[in-house]
Amino acid sequence: MEMLEMGYARRCLFGMIRHTHKAEGMSAEDILEQMFNAEHDAFLEDLANHFATLAELVNVNKDIFIPREVCLTLLEYKLY
Repeated sequence: MEMLEMGYARRCLFGMIRHTHKAEGMSAEDILEQMFNAEHDAFLEDLANHFATLAELVNVNKDIFIPREVCLTLLEYKLY
């Protein structure tokens, strides 16, 4: 049985992109500077706070609406 089928999906985050772009014209130094940019820390902190808000008890057993377009994207990901 796969980990996701055993219920571990509730502990995972997934990301999906349609296209990748190689960092053309960037040196290794440029890429390293970008990787350790402090602005990224602020973005991740905001994201962590958002997830913490979603994890509050008020959201237990909450029903959410998932638009058809999102369902289609999820199914495309599953088929990939």
